[in-house]
Order: sequence, then structure tokens, then C-alpha cells
Amino acid sequence: MSENTHVDFFKDKKVLIVEDDAFLGGIVAESLHKNKATVNLVTSAENAIEYLKSTVPDIVVLDIFLPGMNGFTFLEDFRKNPLTAKVPVLVLSNSGQAEDRERVKNLGADFMAKALVTPNEAIDHLYQMLVKRQIH
Repeated sequence: MSENTHVDFFKDKKVLIVEDDAFLGGIVAESLHKNKATVNLVTSAENAIEYLKSTVPDIVVLDIFLPGMNGFTFLEDFRKNPLTAKVPVLVLSNSGQAEDRERVKNLGADFMAKALVTPNEAIDHLYQMLVKRQIH
């Protein structure tokens, strides 16, 4: 799909990006901004926890290899919280390990390898995740 395909859909959607690589996080954030989403980019799970004290996002983009608390632990705690238990989470990581993919799946997230995902593909996947949640 071409850029800005989902502008009306993402308008006013709150997206939390938890990514310690500012360049990669920035690419996804920029694409979401172009699609009119409200984006908060944080570089650690601890910063994400602080953000969640005041805001429940519509969707989360999460790296699993973070400094301090890793993404697995964050995701597990995120799912235990009744306010965030059903918020869709897209895990983007360089890990190709089957056990990592299985672990995030068991924690209720989707998984994609960064090396294979363009920003537009990430936007399309986020769109599909949110639409699926609205249907159910």
C-alpha cells in the first residue's frame, strides 16, 4: 500500500512506540505522524510504564531487546493490567529466534523482524491489528 493510505483511520489514534534505537523508532514514528496518529516514542520499558500512568494507547509497537526491563517482561506486565490487557501490541525485533516468536505470541503480541519490514508495511500491519480488535 502507498504512504498515507490510512490517514483517516489513524487520525487521533494514540500509538506508543517502545524502541531504544532512536533511528528505527523515528522511522516508524514519522510514518505514523504522516498518517495523523498521535505518537509517543520512548526508549525504555520504564519510560513506557511512566507514560501508561496517564494514557492508555490504542496500540503499542514494542522492541523486545531494551535496556533495563526487556520487552518480554514489559509485555507480560502490560497484559496483566486490566486497562491495557486488550491493547494490540506489535513486536518489532531483529531476533529471528523461534522461541522469541513463540514467547511473544504466547504473551498476546504479533511479531515481525525489522530487517523485513518497511515503515509502510508496519503501518498496514498496525491498521489490520486495530481493525481486527474493532470487529471482535
